[in-house]
Amino acid sequence: MKFREYINEKYWKRIDNVEVFINPSWKELMEISNKGKDNIRFSAYCDKKEVYVWNAILLLHQEVEDKTGYEHYDDNENLIAGIAKKKGNIFEMHRSDQLEDIGNNMLKSIINKNWNWIKKNKIDINNFVNRINTQRFV
Repeated sequence: MKFREYINEKYWKRIDNVEVFINPSWKELMEISNKGKDNIRFSAYCDKKEVYVWNAILLLHQEVEDKTGYEHYDDNENLIAGIAKKKGNIFEMHRSDQLEDIGNNMLKSIINKNWNWIKKNKIDINNFVNRINTQRFV
């Protein structure tokens, strides 16, 4: 396996002068979070195993999603969009307008997918997803 295939990270593009990365390295996450007061904004696509990450303050999800060519999060069961805050050596998801606002059927479809792959990108969504699941269905 070639090294480039293994790391699977890359700079994607600038949108309104904000850098957006796909599957960023830890160094890139730190750089992004330092500009965003220890927060990052992300859109994770389960079907492609890709996480788009950018400064949490300067761009909204829709501005990035419009450029990806994917459906907006209201209509995409392969997407989790949220904001995560640096806690030690991981970024923990603490907010998602998407998961908090979508209907129950779409939410079930999203949370029943295997999202374990996102941990390799140093983003932990489990506590937040479990909290939303408990609030809605338990």
